[in-house]
Order: sequence, then C-alpha cells, then structure tokens
Amino acid sequence: MGVGNAAEFADGDEFSWGVFYENGSGNYRTFNEFNNEFFRGDGSLVYNGGGIAARYENANGVYTEGSLRAGMLKSEMDNALRDGSGNYYGYDSESAYYGAHIGVGKIISLSDSSDLDVYGKFFHTYTEGDSFTVNKDKFEFDSITSDRLRVGARVTTNKANAFSTYYGLAYEYEFNGDADMRAQNLKAPTQSLQGSSYMTEVGFNYQPTPDSPWSFDLNMRGYAGEREGASFNVQATYTF
Repeated sequence: MGVGNAAEFADGDEFSWGVFYENGSGNYRTFNEFNNEFFRGDGSLVYNGGGIAARYENANGVYTEGSLRAGMLKSEMDNALRDGSGNYYGYDSESAYYGAHIGVGKIISLSDSSDLDVYGKFFHTYTEGDSFTVNKDKFEFDSITSDRLRVGARVTTNKANAFSTYYGLAYEYEFNGDADMRAQNLKAPTQSLQGSSYMTEVGFNYQPTPDSPWSFDLNMRGYAGEREGASFNVQATYTF
C-alpha cells in the first residue's frame, strides 16, 4: 500500500516514484532426518516493512527501475526439531530485513492491443540473524544474504479493453541463499537455495473505463527448480 507520482515529459519520457508499506505472509514445509527417521516441520512467516521505488521509461520503451525496502520478519516453526526420546520442538524468531532491486527492460509493441516486455532484474536481500532457546539448548541463526538475477519476458494482450491479460516466463538464479545454524555452539549442516529456478505467471488487469481512476490487478505465479512454490497477489490502484 503506498502513494506515488508519475510525470510525462515533452519528449515522451516518463518518470514515476512511490513510497509504500508492505505486509505479507507465507507458509512452508521442511523435511528432516534424525536417526534414519524422517519427519516434517511446518512453518509460517509474516513480514511488515516499507520502502521507496522509482522507474524511468523513455519514449522508445526502454526503462530502468529500482527500489529500497526494510522491515521486520517473524517466523514460527512447528516440529522443527526432535530429540532422542521422540519429542518434537518448535521455535519463534524475529529479525530485521533489508532489500534492494534494480532492473532494466524494454517494452516492444506487437500490435495495437499487445506488448512484449523483456527484462532483467537483480534482487538483493539481507536478513539479520537471531537466537532462541529450545528445551534449555541455545540455537543461533546466522544472517542470510540472497542475491538473485531474474531474466524474463511478459506479453500483455487486450490492453485497450477494460479487461487485459498478461502471461510471463522467467529464469532466476540464486547466487547465495545459504542458511547456517549452530546448536550449543555446534554447527549444523548448511541449508541452501543456491541454484536455478523457473517462474511462470498469469495476470488479469481491470480498468472499468479508459478514464477511470481505478484499476485492479490479479497476479498468480508458480516456481519450479531450486525454489518451488506458488504466490498470489491482488492490487488496487487509484490515480488522481
């Protein structure tokens, strides 16, 4: 949720900026092994933060964009650990996060009603470490750094109608993504998301009339490869 401004210059270039508040939640599963037995853990995440974003696009459709963000990340985990007696333990954790991204791309007109957006984006996120106690044992999470490069394309169709649709494909590579933990000062095996992932997306945008100040966007994404999962996003925009 945020507020921003967009300006168009005499030569057709456009510059837009905004400040925003962000909130999100997610769920995940882990699969662990102890004494040759496998068990599943269930976790949830909630984050709250804010940031700034800006974008510059010239008359030829070439654009540059970037953002800065910061906030707090809370994590809860059930059945994360198991002792020799078969007892399961969970934990709560809270850490600050900081992020930035920069992207470049070009919008190519395919017809009067469709565009092709070809882009490359780099994302950097840093999450601070945290420590907690489980059954009188101390556990420490090191900080996590994530550096991701995403290259992709998105086609928008029926852009002149009240309902427009878009479809996209992207390749993403995580350069870091290592998570280290120590239990009673003993190092646990490193967990990592380093490697390649693939993303597909589909979205729908609705603007009641060409001069309506309201527009609504629905976006769904699926991920495969090193990072697997799905995301769902709804956005409403009022322009004045």
